[in-house]
Amino acid sequence: MNPSAVLPKPGASFARRAFYPRAIGLAVGFFCVAAVFWSRETPLWLWGLLIAFCYLWPSVALYLSRRSPSTSHLEKRFVLFDSLMGGFWIATMQFNVLPSAVLLSMLAMNNTATGGARFVLQGLVVQLLGMLVSVLLLGFGFSPQTSQAQLYACLPMLIVHPLTIGMVLYRLAYQLGENKRALRSLSRTDSLTGLFNRGYWNELLQLEFSHCKGAGGVASLALIDLDNFKHVNDRYGHVLGDELLRQVGQCIRRNLRAEDMPGRYGGDEFCAVLPGARAGMPGRCWSACAMRSPNWTCPWHPS
Repeated sequence: MNPSAVLPKPGASFARRAFYPRAIGLAVGFFCVAAVFWSRETPLWLWGLLIAFCYLWPSVALYLSRRSPSTSHLEKRFVLFDSLMGGFWIATMQFNVLPSAVLLSMLAMNNTATGGARFVLQGLVVQLLGMLVSVLLLGFGFSPQTSQAQLYACLPMLIVHPLTIGMVLYRLAYQLGENKRALRSLSRTDSLTGLFNRGYWNELLQLEFSHCKGAGGVASLALIDLDNFKHVNDRYGHVLGDELLRQVGQCIRRNLRAEDMPGRYGGDEFCAVLPGARAGMPGRCWSACAMRSPNWTCPWHPS
């Protein structure tokens, strides 16, 4: 099987994140432009173009993005196309103050979320190009007055679109935090046993040693080695050897306290730092593990 067939395509999540703000923003942004068109004589083809852009373009953009080998790059082009059309509508509305200001601010928000300040500047250049296209097609007009009806038509855009962008950015930040926590856990944990790996356990040991040295506390260091583990691997195979290590790790976790710090030191060697524990406690923990060993679901009894 081709791994690329089962792995998610890079940039697919970017396309989904871009779809919802675009679809919702254009759906409510339609009313900003339509209110101006309604107040003056507007050609039918402009109405058709406005409806197609606001209600069909988001789905077309999503369709193309999902089938592109470079989704992120294509989506950035689509955001610039949104800016181009935004500039076109601003000039077509003859720079009506409030709808134009709303479109400019929402487009700037989209561009900032997509590529930062530099991308905002690119978006402004493209918006000027869109205005030029409108002037060449329809001529230049300047009618900045905003009626009360046009003011009300801008309210959905002012309320809904920032909320949508905020929710998308919140979900992205939350997912990033989860990924960072998962990566931190992977960097500290032995994947086979679930205990701390040697590098991170050594850091914990140094911290506990410094704490005991400075505060005069006590702690115990426990070590365990599986006898004849090489014989187990040679006779039963590495799969069953790994299962033995996994069950030893589970047993160690069950028999230690929440504040104890168990780790896999390497191969068949395990270790643990027990803060506040006197000398006899580690032996009792390992004895408990040894008493549980006959119940392990492996065809041997480790000594």
